[in-house]
Amino acid sequence: MGELFYSVVLCTALFGGEAEVSSRIDLSGDAGRVRADCITPTHYIEFGLDGAASVRDSVHQAIFGADLNALRPMVVIIDR
Repeated sequence: MGELFYSVVLCTALFGGEAEVSSRIDLSGDAGRVRADCITPTHYIEFGLDGAASVRDSVHQAIFGADLNALRPMVVIIDR
């Protein structure tokens, strides 16, 4: 099972959030999008698989996304 499967299942079942939420960002006239693995009313959650280099990216994404959405960041590392 991949990260996407775990993030959708854990987001909805465990955290009661909305999975795979995309938000628009506009930085100095350069627009883009950022995608959250999970958003709840209080947290911006990123999931990562243990032993993967992308886990470090999850920390950055959670902090950046939480700041953009006025939420608290959370990273969940899935131990396989």
